[in-house]
Amino acid sequence: MEKIEWHAYSVKETVKKLNSDLEQGLTDSAANQRVKKFGKNELEEKKGRNPIKIFFMQFTSTIVIVLLIAAVITGIIGEVKDTVVISSSFLSTH
Repeated sequence: MEKIEWHAYSVKETVKKLNSDLEQGLTDSAANQRVKKFGKNELEEKKGRNPIKIFFMQFTSTIVIVLLIAAVITGIIGEVKDTVVISSSFLSTH
């Protein structure tokens, strides 16, 4: 199938290539033929992303994992200020 770069054409050229009329548009029969040939002019509805999956996907980034490990280590050794700073850095990456 030929890829047509519609943005490169003027309005008149586009209307001519589509066998349409700028004033009247398509006839009902022409519109019905195009619906049969190309389908309805609709976008497919995609399923929404699962919030739990979105949450866990955040932990696939290397920097996030490093920040979490650093926060846990500083928390274990009792460096509360460092833990808070690292944790806030983690929160600001998202």
